[in-house]
Amino acid sequence: MPIVVLLAADPLLGLLPVEAAIRQAAATFTGTAPLTNIALDGAAWVAPPSAAPVNEKSMAESILGLCVALVVAALQLARGHFPPPSGHVSDRLSGPAFGLLDRLHNGIVGDYVAWLLFGPVVFGGALAFG
Repeated sequence: MPIVVLLAADPLLGLLPVEAAIRQAAATFTGTAPLTNIALDGAAWVAPPSAAPVNEKSMAESILGLCVALVVAALQLARGHFPPPSGHVSDRLSGPAFGLLDRLHNGIVGDYVAWLLFGPVVFGGALAFG
């Protein structure tokens, strides 16, 4: 349910000048000179000059993003109604390698520890000697 609210709010948020306000807040927050003066000297807070203007997201971009999200959701929902593909090229190419890995790994906890140590050692050796 929260995703529905977020998707519905996106076009409306695109109309608000939020990016410029966030840039202004970031510039205020990261400005070290005013913070130093306030903390050490007790000076009054002076807001930094406003950031450069930003092109806000248009309503068309918001609606396009909403449409893309709805298409992806529809494809995901329809996925369960279609039979799975018979086989991908990647499955045929990587099948022998994964078959070998399945034979080497039998699911015992010691195997998990061994493979967790083996991976970084191989990766570190490749970085050191490669």
